[in-house]
Amino acid sequence: MLELFNLAHPTLIHGAKGSYSTAGTADTRDGAPVEVDLENGYLAFTEDFSSGVGTRRTVAALFVTDDQRLLLADQSTDARPMSTTEQLTFYEYRRGKAVKLQPGPLPAHGAEAMLVPGASLDELGESRRFAGALRVVLTLPRVGTTIVGRLDTSDFEEQAGAAAQSPAVRSFLGQRLYKRIELVFDTKTGTFSVGAKSLTAK
Repeated sequence: MLELFNLAHPTLIHGAKGSYSTAGTADTRDGAPVEVDLENGYLAFTEDFSSGVGTRRTVAALFVTDDQRLLLADQSTDARPMSTTEQLTFYEYRRGKAVKLQPGPLPAHGAEAMLVPGASLDELGESRRFAGALRVVLTLPRVGTTIVGRLDTSDFEEQAGAAAQSPAVRSFLGQRLYKRIELVFDTKTGTFSVGAKSLTAK
């Protein structure tokens, strides 16, 4: 896993079992400790930006198909004052190289995927124009092969302002959108499909 990660990611990881750290990039500082779980194919670390403002959280998980294809999910979250950006990229190990998968193996998992049967974003009325701010935050698995997505309405509520507090919008957010979705890995195809959904975030 470490070899594939170092091929795919600009931040290199070095060290030995029980003591791994990062070699930073032009944007990040050296020496961040790395949590590595080789048995389950998982690693995570948080780097400080070289500017001294903000952090980058990186989480990676390895998925293996029945025919031994190696897929790496590389998730980065940049947290700066007034903004947070997220990126999830998949790579496959091919002949000593990390090849970026385009398109990736995930199904559609945005706000529309969170709608309960029969629901429509048009029910938001005038607040419909802010629907793009409804985010699904993905969590890579520490154990297992299921990615969990949870609905985050904070950006929507901030952009919609007072309209987000109307009874109709509150009812829509509470009852017409799933709060949790599972993306299940298929070890035969190397892709994910939508699994269980829940009206609670747990």
